[in-house]
Amino acid sequence: MGAPVANLSTSWINTPSILINSSEVILKLTPVFNGSTDSRLMCGFYCYDINACLFGVAIYHWIYLFPPYYSFTINDPQLVWSANRDRPVQINATLQLTGNGDLILRDADGTFLWSINTSGKSVFGLKFTESGNLVLFDRNDATVWQSFDHPTDSLLVGQTLFPGQKC
Repeated sequence: MGAPVANLSTSWINTPSILINSSEVILKLTPVFNGSTDSRLMCGFYCYDINACLFGVAIYHWIYLFPPYYSFTINDPQLVWSANRDRPVQINATLQLTGNGDLILRDADGTFLWSINTSGKSVFGLKFTESGNLVLFDRNDATVWQSFDHPTDSLLVGQTLFPGQKC
């Protein structure tokens, strides 16, 4: 299965669609990209309060619910990378992959909070890999920017921490 991909001029609004009763708090998630059920990774908005949401990558565990539910549920997601960990956004914040190839995060009131500054760098699209790497790529599928180069919360398999970098 290939990585989920988004084209230029795509945007996502933080409207939580998954409610999780975590062992510590009630979390609300807005998926932007889901990995396969085998990868147990999700890229999206991770809200621990109505006024405190982070855009990032979370790892989670599936739990099978036995009768009478017969379904799966997500248990205790852990944020492993975040774009805005020091500047949470609210519900209705927007993530936009612009026509110029930049990825921008704005709060619900339109306030600019974060960008990867790739405008004009030949970005063709955005993908989320099975290893949990958020990647902007060019027409030849070469990486222009990747979250693995900007560790924030944890290191994932395949990610490298270079001298001088902090997690």
